[in-house]
Amino acid sequence: MAPIEIALLIALVFLAVFHVYAAAFTSWHLSKSAYFEPGQKYAQYVIIWLLPIIGVAIVLNVLSSDVRYRRPGWVPWLDF
Repeated sequence: MAPIEIALLIALVFLAVFHVYAAAFTSWHLSKSAYFEPGQKYAQYVIIWLLPIIGVAIVLNVLSSDVRYRRPGWVPWLDF
């Protein structure tokens, strides 16, 4: 394997691990939210797992309004 292929493989593995971690993190917080109905949660789970990185960002943005309502001064990437 050429060095560029190894670098691409490492980058893809990193992105895959990051997506799984971020999706699991977001799914867990979504499951703890009482703000959404079950049908809405299932739709958001689909968005989280099928749209890499962007789906996580969308759902975290939606979740932030629920958590901000409960805790003022909330920063989504630092305090979850």
